[in-house]
This record gives sequence, structure tokens and C-alpha cells, in this order.
Amino acid sequence: MSTGRATVPIERILIATDGSEYSKRAVHEGLEIAKELHANPIVLYVVNESSIPTMPPDAMLSDVYSFLYSLGEEVLEKIALEGKKIGLEIKKVIEAGIPSEKIIEVAEKEHCKIIVLGTHGRSGLRKLILGSTAERVIRHSKIPVLVVRGHD
Repeated sequence: MSTGRATVPIERILIATDGSEYSKRAVHEGLEIAKELHANPIVLYVVNESSIPTMPPDAMLSDVYSFLYSLGEEVLEKIALEGKKIGLEIKKVIEAGIPSEKIIEVAEKEHCKIIVLGTHGRSGLRKLILGSTAERVIRHSKIPVLVVRGHD
């Protein structure tokens, strides 16, 4: 008789966030899954280097990175508090780079069994122009991916 539990133990779950409203639902779902499976959640915030203006003076670039890292720390701290409320201890990770690549890289490095991330649910021309981190993760990850659509 099946208990409804996964047959392969899921010890670590990577939850990726960009701090947006769209990713909040994915974070919530990821934390609930971690709690249900008694898994260790690792929450990743990626400083998206492609969103940083090109060729700023070095001093300005340093300030931009410091600011973006501090935003990431704030986001992760709020998530850690949310996790603590439901009995989870969260490992917080901040990386800089291309989000889809960093999500896969960190998930592999941390030996995660699943990746949870949100999507804006874009389609058509907007998706073509803006791309989709979730789509790139799905295409390139060897680790199963759960994509949670954010509230519109």
C-alpha cells in the first residue's frame, strides 16, 4: 500500500527567488513541500548580472553590487523568518550571474533533489523578448523542476 510519500528520499530542496511578487507563491509552496517531506530547504537569490548597466566606473559597479546583494539579503532574511515560523531552518545562498545557470549550478552543488521556482506566466511576444528563467532551467537541469505560476 502506498503512503503517498516519495520513494526516493528528498533531503534537500532548492527554492529560487528573485524577491518579486511572482516568486512569493513559489517560495511558500517550496517551504510547505520541505516541511511535508522533512527536507532541508536551500533558498537561492541570484543577483542578475545581465540587469546591471554595462561599463559603469569600477567604484559605481561596486556600489551597484553592494546594493543588489543587500536587497538579496533582505529577501532571504524574510524567507528565513517565514520558514522558522513553520519549523524550518533555511540555508540562504546569494550568487551573482545568469539566474538560470546559477540555479542549476547551486542545485547540483548542494545535491538537491528538486528545484522550485516561480514564473511570471508570460507568453507570446513578451516571452520571446524577455525570455524565461524557468524555461531555461527546465531545458537544462538534470534535476526535476517544479514551476509555480505566480498570481496575476
